[in-house]
Amino acid sequence: MSKLFNPEDLWVPSDQVSVISRSEVEKCIGPITEPLQLLSGGQANTNIRIGEDQVLRLYRRDASIAGKELSLIRQNWKTFVVPEVIGSGDGFLWMKYVCHSPLEDQAEVGEALGKALAEIHSYAYETAGFIGTDLKIEEPMENFVTDMWDYLCSFMDMPPKPALPTSLLDVVIDFFDTKIEGLQEVAGLPVLLHGDFKVSNLHASDQGKPLILDWEFAYAGSALMDIGQLFRWPCPPAFEKAFQQAYQISGGHLTDRWKYWASILDTINLVGMLYKSAPESQKSLDITARIKTTLQAG
Repeated sequence: MSKLFNPEDLWVPSDQVSVISRSEVEKCIGPITEPLQLLSGGQANTNIRIGEDQVLRLYRRDASIAGKELSLIRQNWKTFVVPEVIGSGDGFLWMKYVCHSPLEDQAEVGEALGKALAEIHSYAYETAGFIGTDLKIEEPMENFVTDMWDYLCSFMDMPPKPALPTSLLDVVIDFFDTKIEGLQEVAGLPVLLHGDFKVSNLHASDQGKPLILDWEFAYAGSALMDIGQLFRWPCPPAFEKAFQQAYQISGGHLTDRWKYWASILDTINLVGMLYKSAPESQKSLDITARIKTTLQAG
């Protein structure tokens, strides 16, 4: 048995925080004596382990995101695990640490993730858009697919970055343009999206269910967006088949060639990630290769 393939584990964050401020931690939760350990952190948020059994999540870019993530964590999820919240405040969540390990690339894991994602996607919306702390649409989208198209095209107006050459961006935009009609047909009705449903945020817990972390990017849109992130990197056929069966049996809808269409939508995420990558880094090389694989699939 081996863990799910995930090259992102080896990427070096360009904005990694390296210093933990004990005073910043105590400002949130009061005086502590436990040792502090940086789990992850960048410009958007920082996760700090406190002693053996607590985690403080600091929201640096947008403090209001804490309220949305708190609301999602407190949903009565049945098929997966989320951290228990100890306390919260302006720009932070204080949670219990959940012991976890990497997910294996086995069929039973694909089945568990299929059930989990179907449960998340069971929350339906009348329109796509960005959600607030009450999980209602705060900023609606006119049309999910064309809004994604507009976001992709917006990179043409941004300052050029070496990791995202104009030549590649032009090809991606032309490619996506030819797929808009097909995407409109398969996108489906808007559902709650985790928004970052990649292997890095999915773990095995000691409760026998997947542990799902980092809900900060949650919004309403096509289920294929989450699916594209999960299947961004290669996985065994048995894993894929088990996911598909469990997702559909649990109420999720999958169209023909669902993995193909999901990979096209995930290209939008990859372009955004590539734009922020250091040129010639392993991250930029991996993302560029993945984008080209999607383009070659036709």
